[in-house]
Amino acid sequence: MHTHPGDPRRAAHRRRLARSLAAILGVDPVWVTAGDDRHRGYGGWPGYLLAVTEPEGTTWRFIATPAAADVFLLLGDCPGCGATEVPIVAVAELADLGRHLDPRADTTVPAEFGWDPRHRPGCRNHHPGS
Repeated sequence: MHTHPGDPRRAAHRRRLARSLAAILGVDPVWVTAGDDRHRGYGGWPGYLLAVTEPEGTTWRFIATPAAADVFLLLGDCPGCGATEVPIVAVAELADLGRHLDPRADTTVPAEFGWDPRHRPGCRNHHPGS
């Protein structure tokens, strides 16, 4: 995977993604950091990993979707294999995150997220190539 930490285009794109996620969640942009995703790559380049850290210390991690700059995937634990930081819900607006946080929410990992390489072997939620 290519790594060019000083690439000004990637740095500018990280800033755009961070501003976009802050706007979607309605949080102060200083709460959002963006960097390279060491677990997921696209076309030989690392994806983007974003972290939103609230003042009291809670951190939410997201990955940017390659197809839509205004949709982010919240990362969490897979209920099938226990793998950490797998996509668990698409967030295009604050209400998406709110529905996920509802204690009555369905915690099933959507099949369309089964492509993620962080799932453990044999995981019922892992569908490579999906």
